[in-house]
Amino acid sequence: MDVKNFVEKASEYSKVVHLKIYKKFLKVIGFTKNTSRNLFRLFQFALYMVLVVFIVNIFSIGHSSFGEWGDFFGGVLNPILTFLTFMGLLITIIIQQKELRESRDEFKGQKEALEKQQEEMTIQSFDNKFFQMLNSFNKTTDSLNANVNGTNYQGKEVFKQLHDNLKEKIRFSYDEDLSTGNTDKNKIIYFLKIFKDFNNMFDTTFKYYFINLYQLIKFIDEDIPYKGEKKLKYAKKYTNLIRAQLSKSELILLAYNAIGIIEFSGQNYKKLIEEYSFFEHMRYDDFNDNEYILSIVNSILLQYKEKAFGTNSAIIKEIENISKDVKDPEYQKPLSIEDIHDLMSSLTH
Repeated sequence: MDVKNFVEKASEYSKVVHLKIYKKFLKVIGFTKNTSRNLFRLFQFALYMVLVVFIVNIFSIGHSSFGEWGDFFGGVLNPILTFLTFMGLLITIIIQQKELRESRDEFKGQKEALEKQQEEMTIQSFDNKFFQMLNSFNKTTDSLNANVNGTNYQGKEVFKQLHDNLKEKIRFSYDEDLSTGNTDKNKIIYFLKIFKDFNNMFDTTFKYYFINLYQLIKFIDEDIPYKGEKKLKYAKKYTNLIRAQLSKSELILLAYNAIGIIEFSGQNYKKLIEEYSFFEHMRYDDFNDNEYILSIVNSILLQYKEKAFGTNSAIIKEIENISKDVKDPEYQKPLSIEDIHDLMSSLTH
C-alpha cells in the first residue's frame, strides 16, 4: 500500500472514529432525557476511580514508602479527577445553554400567542366600532326628511325624489342651452352647473347623508387592521355590507356626488368608490333612464375607472363603447380639480 492510499484510509477511519466519539459524547453530556442520570454516572465513575487507585496503592504499600505511595496516589488520581471536573463543568454549561434555548423557544411561543391575541382584540374592536357606525348611519338614513317640489318625503323615499329632482334640473340646464344652439362640447358642465346649488339646497339630507357615508367608507379604508392584499380582501367585505344596503337611487346619487364635489373636496371620495367597486352590481340602464340627459350621464360615468364597476363586464363594455363613439377627447377625459375650476370659471364669463 502506498503512502497516499494509507493517508486516505487513515483519514476516513479518523472521521468515523471522530463521529462515533462525538455521538457518545452528546449522549453523555445530556442531549437525552436522562441528563441527571448521566451526571450521576459521571460521579459514580469518579468515585470508582478513587477506590481503584486507593486499592492498587494499598497492595503496593509493602514495596514502597508512604511518601512514594502518596505521590503515586496523587499523581494518578489528580489528572483523572481534573478531567472529570472539567467534564462536569462542560456538562453544566451545556445544560444551561439547553435550558436557555428552551426558555427562548417558550418565550417566542408566548410572544406569538400574545401577538395573535392582540390582533384578535384589534379586529374585534374594529368590528364593534364599524357596526356601531353602520347602525348610526342606518338610523340617520331612516330619519331623513326632505321637501321636494312641495311634498315631504322620509327615509329612503328621499333618494328617489332627489334623483328625479336632480335629473330634471340637469335636463333644464341642457335644454336651455340647446334652445339657443349653444351646447357645450364637454357635457359634464351641465351637471356641474347645478350640482353646487343642489348640494347646498339639500344640505341636511343629500349633503349630510353623503358626508356620513364617506366617513364610514374612509374608516374601513384607513382603520382596518390588515395590510396589503389582505387589507383589500377584508375591506371589500365590509364595504360590500354597506353597498348591499344602498338602493339604486342612492348608488346613482353617489356616482353624481363623488364627481360633483371634486371642485371643493378633491378626488378622495371618487377613489374610494373605485377602490371598492361600488357600482359592481349596477346596470347601465340604471344610470341612463332618461334619454334627455343621456350624454351628460355618460360623461359622468366616463370619469370613473373601470375598477369602480368591478367584474361587471356588461356595464364596462357599454362604457367602452361610449368611449369609442366619442370623437372629442374633451368629452371623456378624467377631470382634475383644476379642470373643474376652469370649467366653472368659464360659466361666469
